[in-house]
Parts: sequence; structure tokens; C-alpha cells
Amino acid sequence: MNRFIIILMVIAILLVSSCGPKVMLPPKIDLTKYQSVGVAGFSCNAEGNMDEYATHRFIDLIRWYQKKAYIIELDLDQDTLDSLKQERFSTELIRKIGSKYKIDALFTGHVQVEEVQPLLITYPGGPRPVSGTNNLVGRRIAATVKASLATRLWDTQSGGTIWMTSKTDENMVDQATYLAGGKIIFDARDPRKAFWELVNPLVKFVTIDLKPIEEEKKESIEQR
Repeated sequence: MNRFIIILMVIAILLVSSCGPKVMLPPKIDLTKYQSVGVAGFSCNAEGNMDEYATHRFIDLIRWYQKKAYIIELDLDQDTLDSLKQERFSTELIRKIGSKYKIDALFTGHVQVEEVQPLLITYPGGPRPVSGTNNLVGRRIAATVKASLATRLWDTQSGGTIWMTSKTDENMVDQATYLAGGKIIFDARDPRKAFWELVNPLVKFVTIDLKPIEEEKKESIEQR
């Protein structure tokens, strides 16, 4: 009985010590120092709406992390959008976007789908690998997908890079269409449900530097 009480006391002490006062420090990349920050729609080497979902998830997270920052999603003209999707970045292009949309910094991003393993959806049992793909043409499928997300923050005054990062991960996408020739379109009817397991970890990783840092408050000897 005494041993049980001692164990409870140790647990209580550990809980109390871990619940000390916390302070929130500014993130490594503090967007509040810019009057306005634009986000260009992310590009993707695969057809469908995975790029659109990744863009919106990225914006949702950075707005949540930095509520005082003024962040806008840009409605770019087709020529500019095509240049960004083909990664034809130039100092002139970045400055032009900054001047036209009156932003001080610009986020761009690219989703690179690298490997896709089609999965046939069967019930019961759920998705399973398939050896042949001829019977998949035109069918809705799931797939194990390896993909990377690269993001970059540009200074629209100088046209230079402020910050960049990337992440690669592999997970399942449960809404896609298999076409003749082995082409797969990620045309999810419910992007959040279809892409969450793959895209969300990528976006959470590339936004780490944009998240406020929680640190335990250090008390002085006088305070103790």
C-alpha cells in the first residue's frame, strides 16, 4: 500500500512540474512584420484537385498559427499561374506579382507526385494491391502515393528567397480515377477525405517554422 502511495505521489509531482507556466515565442518566420502576404495556388505534376486542397490546407494552418498576419489567396492571371506551375521563377516575375497585388511577400508551393501504387477497392477487406491494371480503366480507385511538398517565401521587393523547405511522405489516397495508359487523375469528390492522410502531414511539416514556439517560462530566484 505504501509503495502504491509513493508511486501516486511521484506521478503527481511529475504532472505538476510539467504544467509550469508557458510562454509563446514568435515563430521562426514571423509574417506579422509584412503588411500583407500573398499565397499563390500551389502547382502539382499530377492532374486533379490535390494542388487546390494543399493550397487551402496551407492557408488554413498559417492563418491559424499567425492570426494577426494579413494573408490573402491570390487570384492570378493565367499567364502568371502557368509560369509558377512550370516553376519559371524570376526576380522580375516576383516583383511584378508584388506590385500588382500590393503584397510584401509571396508563398509558392509545388506538390510532386513521385510513385503511385493503384489499389482496388473491395469490400469486405478494403483497398488491396492489384497485379494487373487493364480492368481498372475508368474505375474509381484508391492508391498508395509517395509525394513531396516544397514551399518557398519570396520577398516581392527584391524578388529573392526569404525561406524555403520541403517534405516527402507516403500514404493512401482513397479517391482517384484510373485512365487508359496508366494515367491516374486525383479528382476527389471530397478532397479533405481523400487527401487528408497524404497532404496534411506534408503541410504540417512545411509550416513548422511558421508556428509560434511554446516554451516553459523561466522563473527567477526571487519569484520562487
